[in-house]
Amino acid sequence: MPKSAYGFTLIELLVAIAIIVILAAILFPVFAGARGKADLTRCMGNLKQLGTALQMYRTDWDDTMPEMHWQSRDGVYYRWVDVTFDYSNSEAIYSCPANPVKEGDEAAYAPYKFAVPQVRGTSYLFNQPYLSGTRGSAVKDPAGTVVLMDGWWFTSKESPNARQLNLAMFDISKATADDMAQWVNNQLPAAPIYVTPECLKKMHSHPSVVAVTYWDGHVGGLKSAVAGDFTPEKD
Repeated sequence: MPKSAYGFTLIELLVAIAIIVILAAILFPVFAGARGKADLTRCMGNLKQLGTALQMYRTDWDDTMPEMHWQSRDGVYYRWVDVTFDYSNSEAIYSCPANPVKEGDEAAYAPYKFAVPQVRGTSYLFNQPYLSGTRGSAVKDPAGTVVLMDGWWFTSKESPNARQLNLAMFDISKATADDMAQWVNNQLPAAPIYVTPECLKKMHSHPSVVAVTYWDGHVGGLKSAVAGDFTPEKD
């Protein structure tokens, strides 16, 4: 007696496909959310290690934060990334896992990365205007003063002025505390020379918060910010 064969009808196949599509639509946001949380956890882990490295540096240098960048007597160029590497000994912690701009992309790690190859790249912003070379005695609220922030690099195609690309993000001496607070708050400064809406999207690489390191070494997620979060003297 011949064996009976059974195959899917067109309707059954379409129903199966529809079920798969529905399940994918339900599960994809769950998986994406889990990955986002994992990226934020790893990012905060990076910032915690960097905060510890900065504390170790200050211990060795009379409680003084490193300068943003400087040139040694023998002509070698350094910045905070290089001196903290001596304490962390890990290049991986200098880039957020959610950073959409990777090594090798145009302007991925600021202009000096290309002009001075020995300078290490990073996706974290150092609070240069207010904390570069600052001594601990000048910081009134160590637990509330932001030293490092996440998510601050973008490509030249997204900057309204390529000549000033990453001015605020790398050599941020012209940025004010209000500017930095506005970036965290997802707002364009009054004179957005170097920041566009597209830049802001990449700055906010984690949902709802910007990962930061404070002077005392602890980390957190800022949902909003005020100018006083970035200055040694609290407003």
